[in-house]
Amino acid sequence: MENNTSKRLLTVDEFAFLTAQKPRTIRQRIWRREIPYVKVGRNVRLRAELVNELIEAGTVPAIEARNLSRADLVGPHRAH
Repeated sequence: MENNTSKRLLTVDEFAFLTAQKPRTIRQRIWRREIPYVKVGRNVRLRAELVNELIEAGTVPAIEARNLSRADLVGPHRAH
């Protein structure tokens, strides 16, 4: 039996709140077909598990500082 959360559908406003984005941004991404959505009659809904998928896809891994020199951490320098 599947978890009830995996079947949960969110409104655009709920999804925007959970992803710290504006509802307008979510609607634009839906219109551009950048994120999958579900039509329920005339309403647009988003799968709740998509929140975690987007967070995982956008997560940038940390760099282990002990393997880097100070120059690597500061970035490129300009010649003066």
